[in-house]
Amino acid sequence: MKHNFIKLICLVFAVCISVQGADFVLVSNSKPQASIQYSNPYAKKYAEILVDYVKKSSGAELAIGKTIPSGKTVRLQIDIDKHADREEFTFTFPDENTLVISGGCENGLKFGVYSFLDRYLGLKRLFPGKLGDVLPQKTTIAIPRVPVKDAPKYLSRYLGTGAYTNDTKEFYDWSRSLGANNPRIWMGHFLFFLLPVEKYGKTHPEFYPVFNGKRCIPNPGQQTAWQPCFTAPGIAEEIAKNAILKLEKSRKLSEKIRNSYEIVNDDPRKFTAPLGINDAGGFCECDRCQKANGTRINFVGRPDCSGSYVPFLNKAANLITAKYPGTKIPFLAYNNVSEIPEGTGKLNPALIPEITFDSMYLADPERKATYRRVIRAWNASVPEIGSGDYIWGKHFLIPRVYFKQLSEHLCWNYRNGVRHYYAEFVPGHDWTEGPKAYLVLKLLWNPDCDPQAVLKEWYECAVGKAAAPVLQEYFERIEQYWTKDIRSTEWFREPRVYCSYGNAGYLDAYKPEYLAKSEELLNKVVKLAGTPEEKARAVYFRKLFLDRKPLIQAFWKVREIRRKAEKMDFSDALYRADFDSYPKTLKTWQRAGRHAKFFRDENGGVNHTACIGIDTEGSRSGPALYEARIPVREKRTFRVTVQCRIEPNAGAETSAGLAVYWRDTKNRMLSNTYRVEQKYQGPKDDEWQTLTVYTTTPVEGNLQLCAGLSITGTDKGKIRFDNLKIDAVPMVIPEEGKYTEILRKNDFESKRQKWSSWQGGKTGKIKFLWDAKGGRNGTACILIDSSQNTEKASGMYVSDTTVKPGQKLLFYAWVRVSPDISAEAVIRISGDFYGPNKKAIRGANLYAEHPAVRDGCWRKLFFTAEVPEGASFIRLVLSARRAVPGNVRFDDAALLSRPYGKTN
Repeated sequence: MKHNFIKLICLVFAVCISVQGADFVLVSNSKPQASIQYSNPYAKKYAEILVDYVKKSSGAELAIGKTIPSGKTVRLQIDIDKHADREEFTFTFPDENTLVISGGCENGLKFGVYSFLDRYLGLKRLFPGKLGDVLPQKTTIAIPRVPVKDAPKYLSRYLGTGAYTNDTKEFYDWSRSLGANNPRIWMGHFLFFLLPVEKYGKTHPEFYPVFNGKRCIPNPGQQTAWQPCFTAPGIAEEIAKNAILKLEKSRKLSEKIRNSYEIVNDDPRKFTAPLGINDAGGFCECDRCQKANGTRINFVGRPDCSGSYVPFLNKAANLITAKYPGTKIPFLAYNNVSEIPEGTGKLNPALIPEITFDSMYLADPERKATYRRVIRAWNASVPEIGSGDYIWGKHFLIPRVYFKQLSEHLCWNYRNGVRHYYAEFVPGHDWTEGPKAYLVLKLLWNPDCDPQAVLKEWYECAVGKAAAPVLQEYFERIEQYWTKDIRSTEWFREPRVYCSYGNAGYLDAYKPEYLAKSEELLNKVVKLAGTPEEKARAVYFRKLFLDRKPLIQAFWKVREIRRKAEKMDFSDALYRADFDSYPKTLKTWQRAGRHAKFFRDENGGVNHTACIGIDTEGSRSGPALYEARIPVREKRTFRVTVQCRIEPNAGAETSAGLAVYWRDTKNRMLSNTYRVEQKYQGPKDDEWQTLTVYTTTPVEGNLQLCAGLSITGTDKGKIRFDNLKIDAVPMVIPEEGKYTEILRKNDFESKRQKWSSWQGGKTGKIKFLWDAKGGRNGTACILIDSSQNTEKASGMYVSDTTVKPGQKLLFYAWVRVSPDISAEAVIRISGDFYGPNKKAIRGANLYAEHPAVRDGCWRKLFFTAEVPEGASFIRLVLSARRAVPGNVRFDDAALLSRPYGKTN
């Protein structure tokens, strides 16, 4: 009896414990057991999200705003005062029938709802889109009555789909559901806004930079390629004053919306005063700034300019915080100002540097050690740091993944004062990089989480437990490439802030066996994937790989050409255009109906010299281009280079670059088979990129090599081009040693030596002169002086020489063009055959043309020919047309023949 009594007491106690600790049942046997309530309009959409996923998982549709018989309620609320951090969320159970999901702002509630779905429904959002959602089917959804409190460790957690394009809604919604936010401080290029040229250009020119000894006032509205003179008297005071005015305006706006719970409207960014440098360099070179900056090269390979910038920042920060204590003052520790000057003590604690550096470069132990030294140095002077990363994926043919390295980087950064993370992510329109962004967002929320566990969960959810290890191996092999093999490439070793996106050199160490192994693994993943959804994801990742496979193989083919080309001697300069004079034998073209403007910018080029550009503002998005053409008659190999940059405000679909193609002498385009091009890739950040294309003469005959500098796909923004160069491997006269018979040879030591002169054109004076010391090696030569000529006039030396049909001839002459001569000038040596009656014999044009290079050097021009039937003499011509205002010199001309009648 006593034993039974004890059993009864234990049973009652167990029942009591069970009632008190029973799960909060949301759905039972696919039927709703609770309703959803919300306390303010901002919570409505999250109530709808909760209802939607519960229905997809269990089939039960929870009512919103209604009371059901069970009396159970899930209440969504935003309560600023009950949370230590505005993005914190909690799950609490104030009574038996109530579960409260609370956030410190709308973001906090959002994170709480998605965390709830993850914890209790098993929702995993692997990547954007329906295919990326994994949601187990549950007939019963029960929530343990265990209070939960969570908040992000990194205050700013931002992944951008592109620094200068709008986030796509799908990606935006996905990343925010995993804890991303808009940065809690505003980090960006901003000084142009605080020092508008329209206001200060005339009244305070000393505020603007000195380049090459000259004060340069930016164009109105120009946001890039210049910095204020940080040592100018009064500059810190003026910029601080304008920053304070901006703060006052923001605070007034904030007062109007203070009842808003959405962090994007009412957050600390409204109380920040950004002082980030302008983009694309342009630091002042005045004596004061140079003295402050010194000659040091910083860790990203740029001349250090922080010596002038950081004292300016601290002075401005002191003025701003004196007016508004508590203000945050973020700035960019970017490129030339990446490092804090040695010996800098404590700075105003409001200052927050954003150290911008591509975390992939940390695969190099030396760079890793240097980066950490830089972070520690900043952290010794300021308490809070931002990190600007470049984890781009869109422009790479193999997924740019380095999970272990990135995990270590984010954890180390947090332990050393980094609280704000901004990354240019740019995944493109597909998801080749698998769990990369998922892992980053998990680590930004909690740097102490286990990255290997996160990755394992992602692989298993994506393709199932059987296929997960194979998919993991696929990504780990690629990770090995990006952290080990890549270090052998010139592409990786180049000192940069972020990896080059317009250069496929990252593939230089990628081997055919790597490609084959990747395909083998992905085929295996497809075979082992379980459910239809898992199979669909496996097929998706394999398709992404197969789409890129032919492009990688094409790179290998081009690489072989490039490897050979890089060993060649491209010393024969055929064309130069630095655009310091304009135009440079360039034609312009744009599609009908387009109204792009072709312009020249005196200070916008490389090194602040002149350049040309295309302004697409208000035009249509079709193509517009500059085109340079040079005549080509021989089989040669060419290298064409140009530098270009695109303004950040250019449209998202902007496509620009260098294309090389061919025309015949009637300007008809040859097949596109012979077209090669390189596109401007990566961020449209106003940074100069050098584009390089190699090509060879495709067919026999007289051709024109065309270099097109183009832009398309946008109706806003500007693109600039500078330093267009066309170089070739020096020509070798075929079988020159076989031309042993001298038909004539003129060194011009004794005047003209039977060369007569002729002038064409309606007006202008051309002088035909003999110069006793102006020839090669200080000897004599003849010249055509066009200093008083008009553009349309032409002059030539002419001489006839007897020949015999069947003779194989070589004619050459040395030519020197003065540097001041027009780029439009045409300088040639040429020949025409005539019969005994002095009637011209028609045939192929015989000529060699001086290239569009005005370097003042002697060049050997030549052509070869076979004397046709009926010819009795050849008329040789040394000519200059439109050769104003300089002169053209000719020396050491010779007509040679192979021994007549012999086959060799």
